[in-house]
Amino acid sequence: MARELQRSAVLLDAAVRATGIGIWSWDHDGDGELSWSPTMYDLFGLAPGSPVHLEDVYRLCAPTDRQRVLEAFWDGHQLVEGEVVMHVAHPARGRRSVLMRSRVPEPGALGLVGVAVDVTEASAQADRVAEILDAIPTVYVAVDADWRITYLNRRGAELFRVSAPEIVGRVLWQVFPHAVGTEFEAAYRRVAAGGPAERFEAPYPPGLWFDVQVQPLDSGICAYLNDVTARHRLLATETEARRAAETASAELAFRATHDVLTGLPNRTVLLEFLEAVTSGTPVPGRDGPTSGGRAAVLFVDLDEFKIVNDTHGHEAGDHLLRVVADRLSAAVRTTDLVARLGGDEFVVAATHLEEDGADALAQRILASLAEPVEMTLAGARVVVTTGASVGLRDVGPGMAPGEILRDADLALYRAKGAGRNRAVRFRSRHRQELLARVAREERLRELLDGAGPALEHQLSYRLRDGAVTGLDPRVRWPGSWREADGDAARSDGSHDAAVWAAAREAGLVAALGRAVVERALVESAPLLRDHPEVMLCLPVTVAQLVPGFADELCGRFRELGLTADQIGVKVPEAATIESVDAAAELFALDERGVRIAVADFGTGSSSLARLTAFPVQVVRIDEAFTARGLRPDGARVLAALVGLGHAFGAEVMAEGVDRPEILDAAVTAGVDLAVGDALHQAGRVDALDLRPLGTSI
Repeated sequence: MARELQRSAVLLDAAVRATGIGIWSWDHDGDGELSWSPTMYDLFGLAPGSPVHLEDVYRLCAPTDRQRVLEAFWDGHQLVEGEVVMHVAHPARGRRSVLMRSRVPEPGALGLVGVAVDVTEASAQADRVAEILDAIPTVYVAVDADWRITYLNRRGAELFRVSAPEIVGRVLWQVFPHAVGTEFEAAYRRVAAGGPAERFEAPYPPGLWFDVQVQPLDSGICAYLNDVTARHRLLATETEARRAAETASAELAFRATHDVLTGLPNRTVLLEFLEAVTSGTPVPGRDGPTSGGRAAVLFVDLDEFKIVNDTHGHEAGDHLLRVVADRLSAAVRTTDLVARLGGDEFVVAATHLEEDGADALAQRILASLAEPVEMTLAGARVVVTTGASVGLRDVGPGMAPGEILRDADLALYRAKGAGRNRAVRFRSRHRQELLARVAREERLRELLDGAGPALEHQLSYRLRDGAVTGLDPRVRWPGSWREADGDAARSDGSHDAAVWAAAREAGLVAALGRAVVERALVESAPLLRDHPEVMLCLPVTVAQLVPGFADELCGRFRELGLTADQIGVKVPEAATIESVDAAAELFALDERGVRIAVADFGTGSSSLARLTAFPVQVVRIDEAFTARGLRPDGARVLAALVGLGHAFGAEVMAEGVDRPEILDAAVTAGVDLAVGDALHQAGRVDALDLRPLGTSI
């Protein structure tokens, strides 16, 4: 038996030698000497049988490996099972790599047993593989069957900002928690469970994208992760740019066909719609129109919209326009069209109407737009009330869209001239009136660009003693004006009001006002210098009362040798409510001694309280109220207006005293001053007779 045991030991030793595996043990209770098999001595290049201690092994390994060797078998408190590759300087074979493994023989034992093997060739091969893996631009990671990381290449360490030696041996999901619950984990587990290799693209936080290939290993899996973040970002940028371009294109297309503020179609869409209505063809994208039924265009313009803007600001104006757009849209059917042309102008194109459908629609629109509009401005509740005027044009087959809008606009102009907040249907005479208006405007521009308007002056008198108090300049036009106006029978004396009306239509009020003021000052200066008791009353419009007007006017009459008490200005009653600048200029004129007169008193919308806040020395009662003084009810109104003027310390002048009986009514009402044909016929300044009327009136 002993022989057989000896024989078995010899065979085992031969087998161990043949495999190149060294066997070693260490007993803590002994003298600290290691027990080595012959192969161990060969692996480390030591003389067989020489005593070896742990310190010798520690000394024999490369200095860079010593800490790893110590940590492999000792955790700081006790011996542990471990594995480590150490590099040994073999005296005959040079630098060698030796893999040492250890285990505790039994629980609680104070010693280790283990094996060692030369892995120099395998290590070199592994190093070459590692060099290759570290050289590729793709992340490579390998895990074992327990999901512990066995390798991470240099690219992976750089990209994920980790240390490869520190994470090798740790569980994959602990090192990369963002992969849990994603396609990464699902694919890894499918391949690890025996499934085929997989390839996919997926995002990985934060902000990375990978093209991933997962392959099985003998014990575990490996994954190649190609970073395609830049490509995805480029694709995302291209997609975003394409969407932005599509959005911009859609916005441009919308802006080309719609009003940005209200979202309503614009003139382009309206003209296309009217073209379809008049030709009986459908409009793409709409339910109608068709060739059946009646059709009409309603040109809608808000009344006093400028006052809303001037009083409450453009924010309020914009809000009002949006409300108007909503109300107009609610008043029509899906087959109709509501468009905004700009400013406060809207157009409703209605189709499929009954016989009186257009008129009924116009009244619905007027009623809807007359309703107050509530809004909040700067935290305060504001209520705005406005109305509208409507020009209505019936539409028939073959009509030109441009002419339809022009005719509806003419009807709108008539509606505003008739008192606003009403609808007027187009009539053929409106076009003739337009031609006459255009002719008047052309003539007016010619005169303003040329020699300017000629003036006549009418004298005003103090009724108490008949004395001349002032000159009232009136615009006098040559005979061609009567031809342009289409009224050859119009007398020269009525030109003044007609010319100012034409100037308002043409937007030339300020230009005409400047021309009249300059001509009146120059023509009357010699007369005024000879008669300092007479005052020149200059007609001034709100459009002229801009910053600097008072300085310019005072400088001009001083150049002509006149004094402030010889100059007065008459302004419309609206000047006291429409403009802060106008009010400031009136105060500036008053401070310089220029007399202020409010013209057309009784026809405006200012209150007595507002008038008393302004420096008004004269109120001029409109000629319409003066003429009504002949009737009992009119006489009471005239007397009331005189009382109002006197109530805030102003003199009262009656305008339009053209007949003796009107003069008598004015005297009876207590009027202080008067002007009109019954007192004096207007004439050239060099032909005026400044003598008193002779006796008090």
